[in-house]
Amino acid sequence: MRIIHYHENSLSDFQSGLDYYDGISPSIGDRFEKDFWETIEKIKINPFHFEVKYFEVRVAFLQHFPFSIHFLANEKEIEVLTVLHNRRDY
Repeated sequence: MRIIHYHENSLSDFQSGLDYYDGISPSIGDRFEKDFWETIEKIKINPFHFEVKYFEVRVAFLQHFPFSIHFLANEKEIEVLTVLHNRRDY
């Protein structure tokens, strides 16, 4: 399995989302966290399954929440660049 690295501050939107959903209900926060880490595992297993959206950056969408994981991948490593809320303007 490939080594995964997280770019500096790449998990800040994930943490903000987790804080938000935990504030609504701890069980929703748990579901969000589970969805996120399951998506990370899918990326680890087969990063090339995910479409290149811009430059060499691939994007994996969480299954149940409006977030996406933007990452670079090669045969040995995966670098998570950012985690974005899909309904925000950046």
